Amino acid sequence: MKTLHISNLINVTLLDGEWSGMVTWLSTILFVIGMVVYGREVNNYRKK
Repeated sequence: MKTLHISNLINVTLLDGEWSGMVTWLSTILFVIGMVVYGREVNNYRKK
């Protein structure tokens, strides 16, 4: 979640909100990747 906050902070302060759509898209993709990795690790842990 820190990536979401940092990317939004950079977008608002340095880019004046010009890349809002791209930042939201990137944050969503990173969140989905993180959830897939977490889910796989939990699943592997349960199988042991």
